[in-house]
Amino acid sequence: MMRHILKYIVAVFLSFVSGRLPAQETAMITRLYDTFSENLVTLSVDFVMSDSRSRMAGEAQVKVQGDAYHVAGDGYEIYCDGESVWIVDPAAREVIIESASVGGPDAYATNPALLLSCLEDYFYVTSASGSRFTFTPKDKGSVESAEVTLTPEASLSNGIFRMTDGSSWTIKVNTMTTSPLQDRTSFRPSTRFDSSWIVTDLR
Repeated sequence: MMRHILKYIVAVFLSFVSGRLPAQETAMITRLYDTFSENLVTLSVDFVMSDSRSRMAGEAQVKVQGDAYHVAGDGYEIYCDGESVWIVDPAAREVIIESASVGGPDAYATNPALLLSCLEDYFYVTSASGSRFTFTPKDKGSVESAEVTLTPEASLSNGIFRMTDGSSWTIKVNTMTTSPLQDRTSFRPSTRFDSSWIVTDLR
């Protein structure tokens, strides 16, 4: 469950930094895209996943650079170099490796970086009011609607994903900083997965 939560966290934020937004594109969104396209962006976030039966809260660190990212939270780490995704559970010494290119309406959940260039393939912008933007998916998938709020400085403030199963994901950005671009290899695990690890390679 937690590794899926971390995937949706990065999907929330990557989904709002596309350089190919529909007609409702605003100067604020353009500034946000410029920030993500020219820098390594690091976010510290709190998240809550809730449904009619349970509530789960946590925190995560998210690094985004182009179509690559690294997410760490609650004992899990997810790396993506734009081609492969490594979901690492250090405590259990287990890693799942997937291709970053998966089709279908929920493709962004496996490879959120797809939204950097193809937001309009997945979402309509249904409303924009000041710094708040509401999105609706074009195709039936796990997301029913999404909403994001930016700060006056065009940084990410918070996001809400409402899911078709009745659950919701609320994410609050505590800090958002930028730094120079890094080599793509920094978005791959440095750990050597030897025979002591359970490795499931699904590529």
